[in-house]
Formats: sequence, structure tokens, C-alpha cells
Amino acid sequence: MAKKIYSILGFVALAIMIYLVSNPQRLSHRSLIWITTILYAVAVGCIHGIVAHSLNAKQKGSLMLYPVFMGILFGVLAFIYIFIILPLVIPGFM
Repeated sequence: MAKKIYSILGFVALAIMIYLVSNPQRLSHRSLIWITTILYAVAVGCIHGIVAHSLNAKQKGSLMLYPVFMGILFGVLAFIYIFIILPLVIPGFM
């Protein structure tokens, strides 16, 4: 059940973020940055929740690479935010 909730919440957050980035005139520049940041944080949390709830506690404890995988996942998502999302929201960011 938790994976469904995370999936729905993540999809809704991404859909709202895509809508706001594609129509930036709806909000002021500063509020668009904050709303996009919060929605992306919700989407990243949902991705973490989906991955974390796909394994049970016994599997997580026996996997040495689980924390490494989650760190790499957050690194990739931060890279996407810094180099793809922010240049779309803030013209001239890079």
C-alpha cells in the first residue's frame, strides 16, 4: 500500500512541476523556484520510499550495497536537479 501512495504522490508532484516549468508566467520568479524545489524534494522522497519499500528489513540488512545504491541514486537526482531542472526554471543559471 505504501508503494502505491508514494507512486501516486510522486506522479502528482512531477506533473505539477512539469506544468509549472512549462508555464512559468503563472507565478513570480521567486515563488516558482521555491515551489519547484519543494515539489522536486517530494518526488525524490517518493522515489526513495518506493525503493525502500520494495525490500523488506531482512533484505536491507543483508545488502551491503543498499546504502551505496541509495547514495548514488540521490547523487544522480541532485545532478538532474542542478543541471536540468534549475536551468529550466532560472534562465542563465549555468
